[in-house]
Amino acid sequence: MYRILLVDDEILALKGLQSMVDWSRYQIEPPILATSMKQAIAAMEKQEIQILICDIQMPNGSGLELLAWMNEHFPDIVTVFLTFYEKFEYVRQALSLGAFDYLLKPASEEALEETLCHCIRKVEDIRKHRENEKKAELLSKMTGSTEEIPHTVVEKTIAYINQNLDKELTRKEICDQVYVHQDYLSKIFKKETGKTISEYIFDTRIALAKELLEKTDESIGVICERVGYSFNSHFSKMFRIKTGVSPQQYRSSVRKQDYRPEK
Repeated sequence: MYRILLVDDEILALKGLQSMVDWSRYQIEPPILATSMKQAIAAMEKQEIQILICDIQMPNGSGLELLAWMNEHFPDIVTVFLTFYEKFEYVRQALSLGAFDYLLKPASEEALEETLCHCIRKVEDIRKHRENEKKAELLSKMTGSTEEIPHTVVEKTIAYINQNLDKELTRKEICDQVYVHQDYLSKIFKKETGKTISEYIFDTRIALAKELLEKTDESIGVICERVGYSFNSHFSKMFRIKTGVSPQQYRSSVRKQDYRPEK
C-alpha cells in the first residue's frame, strides 16, 4: 500500500480532493490531510509518505518552501503541485526543486487519476534503487578517494545522464553510478553547471526532443519514449512548460520556417 499526503490551506478544496477518487483502487491508504506547511511537516515526520499533492501557494509557508525542506529531509517523496494559475515561472521553479508534476485547480477526476498512475510508477522506480544507494553510500564512506575531483564527478554524471535520457532517472540511481553521496553530488553539480540535476535532465530532454522534432519524422509517441517520458500527455505538458507550445505545434512551426517556395 502507498501513503499519500494532501495539503491545501482551503478546507473545501482539500475535502473535495479527498473525495474525488477511490484511493483503494490505486492501493493507496485513505489520504492524510494537512492545511499548512507546519502540519505537512509534522505528518511526514510521524509516518512514511510516498506521494505529496500540495497547493503551490499557501500562507505561512508555500508549497515551494515545503518542497525545499523536503529535499533536505524526505527527498524520496514524489511531489505534485496544485495551482489555480498556469504561470510557468512557478512551475519551472517547482521543477527545478524536483517536483514531479503539477495539476491545475480545480483538478478533474481524470487528470488526478492519470497523475496518480504516473506517481505510483515513479515511487516504484525509487524503491528499486534504494538498495543500490545503500551500496553506493557504503563505498563512499569506506573509500574517500571515490569522491573524485568535483569536475570529474560532474563530467561522469553528465555523461551518464546523456546516455540514459530514455530511462527513468533518479538522483539515487545517478549517485550509484558515480559512487558519491546525494547531497555531495547535488552541491558540486550546481556549483559546476549552475543548474540542479533535475533542471539539467529536464533541459536536456527537451533539447533532444526539439532536435528530433526538427530533424526526424518520428512520431510524437516515439520521441516521447526516446527522451524518457512514459506518457504522451506528461511529455506534452513538460514540453509546453519549456517552449510555450506543444510538440506538434513546435514541429509545424519549424517546418513552416524551413519551407521555401520555388520562384
